[in-house]
Amino acid sequence: MKRSCLPLVLTAFLGIVGLTFFCKGFFPSKVILQGHGDFADGVSPFVNDSGSPHFRKLILVVVDALRSDFMFSEKSSMAFLQSLVRDGDAIPFTAYSNPPTVTLPRLKGITTGIIPSFVDAILNIADDNDSSQSLRHVDTWLSQFLRQNSSRRINFFGDDTWLKLFDKEQFFHECEGTSSFFVNDFIEVDKNVSRHLESQLSQNFDALILHYLGVDHIGHSGGPESVHMVEKQKEMDDVLEKLYQKGANDTLVIMMGDHGMNEVGNHGGSSEGETSPGLALISNKFRSCSSNRGLKCPLTNDGYEYYSKVDQIDLVPTLAALLNFPIPKNSVGVIMPQILDLWSSDVLKKKVLLENCEQLYRLLHAQSIKETSELQALLSNLRNLDKNSLREYQSVLQELKRLLSKNSTNYSVPLMILGLCFVSLSSAIILVHTIAHFYAKKQNKPHQNF
Repeated sequence: MKRSCLPLVLTAFLGIVGLTFFCKGFFPSKVILQGHGDFADGVSPFVNDSGSPHFRKLILVVVDALRSDFMFSEKSSMAFLQSLVRDGDAIPFTAYSNPPTVTLPRLKGITTGIIPSFVDAILNIADDNDSSQSLRHVDTWLSQFLRQNSSRRINFFGDDTWLKLFDKEQFFHECEGTSSFFVNDFIEVDKNVSRHLESQLSQNFDALILHYLGVDHIGHSGGPESVHMVEKQKEMDDVLEKLYQKGANDTLVIMMGDHGMNEVGNHGGSSEGETSPGLALISNKFRSCSSNRGLKCPLTNDGYEYYSKVDQIDLVPTLAALLNFPIPKNSVGVIMPQILDLWSSDVLKKKVLLENCEQLYRLLHAQSIKETSELQALLSNLRNLDKNSLREYQSVLQELKRLLSKNSTNYSVPLMILGLCFVSLSSAIILVHTIAHFYAKKQNKPHQNF
């Protein structure tokens, strides 16, 4: 090997080593448990007084980039939704969405309860035929919903990112995807979803998932203050009204954004606007929960936090409780306390929260996270339903969630710094070698007479 090649080989080696260290630190490995979760005691604590689920059917409407102020502010054009909130038929939230705020990782979060990583943001733009994003073998609320009754039917229409995650033959009875990358189209892309509404509402489905892209596309094209945003909000409000009025009493309707958008209409980062989508759980059964909704007005200076603030991943155990299936075993979310008044007594409410505690504790143990002896003692005490208040159950839930969330986003700063040092050294060698090469070339250049 020529001596002049040695710096290049050394540079390449140091660069690869540095990149490896940085990636290992920036993309922490996660323990994903295989199989499906089950009830802690083999018996559901989520049923109502008559032994039935609170809801038997679900309509989930995901409106891409539907920021909380688009739903709840004074400037919002979603009049029907706001009337449901006033009447007590809807529980409103600002649902924090963990970065990266792009669709694929957010859909993973709201179906598994797992906090996604930046690897998922890369997979968001991967080829449609790439199966690495698939959730076929990961426990989700969709798989749990179908697992409880093999004859159940889930129908889906909208953003084809769902079809990257969920195999259509395995999960969907009927489905049709729309492409999310034609950002100048915010009319036909939503019409292609809404044209299925009449036929869907006239048939017997168990779950209907709709994912609209128009709001997101308007944001990318003209920003959140675009002249088209008002009409698009009205259109989404009309969709909600149709779904709510034709839905049965045992149907839970949810309208939510997968993420928000910043002041220029983009997303992917961690600004307040991008991480503050809205969320509303809708049914006339929620009138009994009207005492625990939080304040409407923005609680922070940025103007995006309306009503109660929850984590978006909390939707997963909340759906499990409302539709009566086991919490997916990798979920790190907690049941939203705003729904607890659906259960008639404190004992039943404690059983609901204890089930969530047991599930999170099993996950904590499986991930080999060191739990404190105090936490172990608290969980043991919680199993005695008469000794503790609801607040104590919620406190333990939040501590379990904190430990699991910290582990999910536990970036290794030392490894990242070490990687950057190797890459910097590699760059320095290239720079020195280049300067030396040009200097030697200049020295060897023959003198010219003019």
